[in-house]
Amino acid sequence: MMEMQALLEEFAQSVPRMAIEKVLTDKLAAAGEKVSKKTLTKMADAILAGKTRNFRIPSKGPNANITLTEDDANQIVELVENFNDDGWQKIVESSAESVAKILYNALYRRLPKEIRAQQKDMNGFRRRLDGRYGVGLHKLRMMLTIAREWAGGIHERKLAQSGELSTLDDVLYRLHVRACQVVTEIIVLLENGLADGAMARWRTLHELTTVATFIHTHGEEVAVKYKMFQIVESKRAADLFDKNYAALGYKPLSEKVRTKIDADFNGLVAKYGRDFVQQYGWAADHFRGGGVNFDKIESAVGTPEMRSYYKFATYNVHATPKGAFYRLGALKGTGAIVAGHSNAGLTDPAQVCAMSFVQICMLLPSDAAPWILDDLVIGKILNRLMREIPRDIHAAEKKLKRDEMVYRKSTTQKRMPKAK
Repeated sequence: MMEMQALLEEFAQSVPRMAIEKVLTDKLAAAGEKVSKKTLTKMADAILAGKTRNFRIPSKGPNANITLTEDDANQIVELVENFNDDGWQKIVESSAESVAKILYNALYRRLPKEIRAQQKDMNGFRRRLDGRYGVGLHKLRMMLTIAREWAGGIHERKLAQSGELSTLDDVLYRLHVRACQVVTEIIVLLENGLADGAMARWRTLHELTTVATFIHTHGEEVAVKYKMFQIVESKRAADLFDKNYAALGYKPLSEKVRTKIDADFNGLVAKYGRDFVQQYGWAADHFRGGGVNFDKIESAVGTPEMRSYYKFATYNVHATPKGAFYRLGALKGTGAIVAGHSNAGLTDPAQVCAMSFVQICMLLPSDAAPWILDDLVIGKILNRLMREIPRDIHAAEKKLKRDEMVYRKSTTQKRMPKAK
């Protein structure tokens, strides 16, 4: 790309010479003379160099004398200035458009080959990462598989006992299903060497687990309010859409839809009060003084110690300076800036993922399906996996750091000059 810019800059430097050539060509043509491009360029270069002597130009016709006047000099300056003001931009835009089209077509023709090369490279990376971290990551997949099957069994037991789920059981089941999906995403990110992305997704898993724990603690009434809070979120979304639909190129909400959203919202305010429609209003009755936020819910369920991990995960969600300068995937001491996958930094996201997931799994049995022997056995297996997963992955990461130190030491020794 820099080669293209260099060509443009070289062209820009030739603009004064081309302006002089233009004036010389016009004056020579008026005098009945026509010279070669080589001679014209030689004359222009001489003038640019400050040589004001006379030139004798080979000619087959009658001799003619031309003189560059002050008006000619002004015309040259005007040509250069007009080019700088408008012509240069047109050339840049035209060149960019033409070159972009040519380059795009060339790259697109090479795309299948490039994709195959990238896939081969990624497959090799995955094999190496699996060879190093496979024990721990396979146990994380094992945990997810067990939890899914266990949740399905508890769901069937609850339906068999009562015929339908209570709002509490329905909400907890839905939150657990979301948790399973997020854990799947975390595993995919870890298996592809994207530890920072995995940590960011754990942030969502932690929120799901914290909210589910709070609802489980306070029972059916809070579950109902949590479900009804969808109406508040719909109202907020509708209000925001009303402000932006025109800029987005969309049509406004129909009057029927808008009227229903407002009516449902007003009904909630009438039933529960204004506190309900504030942030985390579904939990407001369990906090004095209002002003509910996630920190308070986190403390209420007894996991305030996870705040540091949660804040750390936030760096990978928002455009924070910390997120730009500190990456899990970059081994300490290497000075690397990671723009893709890396085999470092998997321990923290794997550990907190296992902890949060087991916590939300333990909420599934309830009065509608109390704990039975099968549940106790599964619970013990999940807790064992929760302990083993970070241990196994941490051991692999420690070996990675040792291997990196050995590699850097050997590389440094190879670069050192041999003693004479």
